[in-house]
Amino acid sequence: MGQHTPNLVSQKPNSSTLFTGRKEVLQQLKVHFAPHVDRKRRMFLLYGMGGIGKTQICLKFAEEMSDLNYKVFWVDASSTDTIILSLKAISGNAGSSALSTLQQIAALEDEWLLVFDNADGGPEVVEKFLPPGSKGSILITSRNLALQRITLVENSLGLPEMAKEDAVILLQKSSGVVSLVKDQPELAEKIVSELCCLPLAVDQAGAAIHSGLCDVHKYLKHLSHQRKRLMTHPIFKGASQYDRTVYGTWELSYNEIATRA
Repeated sequence: MGQHTPNLVSQKPNSSTLFTGRKEVLQQLKVHFAPHVDRKRRMFLLYGMGGIGKTQICLKFAEEMSDLNYKVFWVDASSTDTIILSLKAISGNAGSSALSTLQQIAALEDEWLLVFDNADGGPEVVEKFLPPGSKGSILITSRNLALQRITLVENSLGLPEMAKEDAVILLQKSSGVVSLVKDQPELAEKIVSELCCLPLAVDQAGAAIHSGLCDVHKYLKHLSHQRKRLMTHPIFKGASQYDRTVYGTWELSYNEIATRA
């Protein structure tokens, strides 16, 4: 039995109900973070472009770790300020310092997983918030390959786009067109291929179809006509400086689509 930790709040956002595929990545994380007798610290970096699914994979993995009685602590690592705010929330005490929270996490007898999500700054931003000691599990998501300096190259994985079959299933779930895979597999494959099987782009395409903004049969034509407007519209240009927002991820996704087209 692990020690009772009333002051630490083990919490995280919920994974999407639309989560699809990524079994190989989840299995790699399970193997890497499998409990060992020595309980030495293990760290891992998931890196890739915005919209590729890093956060959702980590959320799904964290749920599975919670089921194994791991204490899971989720940190928004977008900036030093968000890290400090997240650690204060974990402490359950607004007056607590980030250092004291990290010390409490490090002192846990239970197995624990600390996730630094969206750590897109330099390695030094995360390094100063690593819990002391040599135990525990730390998972980092980032668009910045330099975070390998923390985890080592061999303890990192660059996320590719989704497998086409998984992207088609995601499109079906998101669009609400329940017969899409069965009745229109070629159309579904064309849509996800045009979107380069990027999870966020596929999900947003499905949302547009589901909301009635565009019929599934006209989506490709709609995308072709609207792509230039989406890429040049002032609201997207203005949002580029906030590249962690939905608009910024859209911009990154469409930039990627444009480069692969």
